[in-house]
Amino acid sequence: MDRPSTASVPAGNVVHEEAVMGWILCHVGRHLWHHERNPEVGGREADYEVCLRCGKERPVYGPPAPGSLIGM
Repeated sequence: MDRPSTASVPAGNVVHEEAVMGWILCHVGRHLWHHERNPEVGGREADYEVCLRCGKERPVYGPPAPGSLIGM
């Protein structure tokens, strides 16, 4: 059986396929992270990342303070 040409497939199916592909990518851990900042919270907790496809959030930890790696 031959596959139909893309010209005969309605445009709505393409959007649906992209949504499914995005869900699959997020499901296997390949999120599309976007940096956000919460103005109500200060310090390190103010920065976080949000996946643009599924909405999952993760904290962003900045670089360590000088001397923290050597135990000072």
